[in-house]
Amino acid sequence: MAKANVTHSEKVATLIASDLTIRVSPRAYTTFQGTAAQLIAEGLIPDGFKWPSGAQRVTIELDGFKHWIFRTRPEGHKGPMSSWVNGDCWYLRREPKRRASDGDREADIYAKKMELADIIYRGTPEWSRMWDKAYRARKDEKYMAFRTQILGEMAPRKRGRTAKSVSAAQLPIAQ
Repeated sequence: MAKANVTHSEKVATLIASDLTIRVSPRAYTTFQGTAAQLIAEGLIPDGFKWPSGAQRVTIELDGFKHWIFRTRPEGHKGPMSSWVNGDCWYLRREPKRRASDGDREADIYAKKMELADIIYRGTPEWSRMWDKAYRARKDEKYMAFRTQILGEMAPRKRGRTAKSVSAAQLPIAQ
């Protein structure tokens, strides 16, 4: 029996479940989770690709990238592996072929180097000069009036932490 009235949250859940999920780990790898059609539409699957059956995994090299492709449990799905292992929810991990095989170590080292470079830069005369100019500009009433004319009124900064995720009420409803 089909439901006549579908609630807002059910529409949002359907919208989210049908989206291709992409996660980027900078300087390391990118993962995609979605249906076979979504992965093909993104140009990630070559023509004539033989999809693995069941819980098998396939590794292919394409355009300078290494791809791992396998089925995965759909987001929010509960139940045993047998309930999703033959479904159409695929996980693809893509990383450069030339990347070192030591996990995310290289990306972590790069991030720490950039963090350290930023801390060192904050101690330089150039940073102090730029900070002073920005501070004086904020205190200059004529400049701020001009800036408001060009950019419009800026929203005041809110206190507290920023939201980590979008609530269901903020998402558009699929029609």
